[in-house]
Amino acid sequence: MIEIFDEMIPLSVRNSIYKFIINSNYRIEGWTDTSDLELKNHHHLHSRWGLEDIQNSQIVPYVEKVLQLSSFKDYTMKDFLQCAVNLVKPGDHYFTHSHDLGVISIIYYANLQWQHNWAGETIFYKENMTDIELAASYVPGRFIIFDKEPHTIRPQSSIAPAFRFTLAIFFQKKK
Repeated sequence: MIEIFDEMIPLSVRNSIYKFIINSNYRIEGWTDTSDLELKNHHHLHSRWGLEDIQNSQIVPYVEKVLQLSSFKDYTMKDFLQCAVNLVKPGDHYFTHSHDLGVISIIYYANLQWQHNWAGETIFYKENMTDIELAASYVPGRFIIFDKEPHTIRPQSSIAPAFRFTLAIFFQKKK
């Protein structure tokens, strides 16, 4: 299940969240969203956040609101598992993957401005990982919540801003 929520955060708060994101510490790391050893050598930039970082960023009340409006309304920040900010650059390459079984994912598109012709969508695939189920446009301030769909990041075009920021928050699925 994939659910999309737009215009949940006032622009002044989105601006504060964005500033927090761009001032985060980023690391270069091999691909960790899959168990495929061959992908460990493909590097990307991200910033790992703990619960304190999420709280300090001011996004928590809006994440809780999205959870309450979604099909996952039984979830709260008490079910928090982990969080990362993905920093994508034009020309980066990402792989189709699914998160671990039993994980609820929320993606937040953090850039303050974005044009459709800059690309940067999140592509969700059907279980066969070939056919596209949904191409979610990169809309500033957008939340996407989902549980197991295979997906990938489509990097922005060469005419887009240098950096595309996405906050990915993961929750442990209830039994």
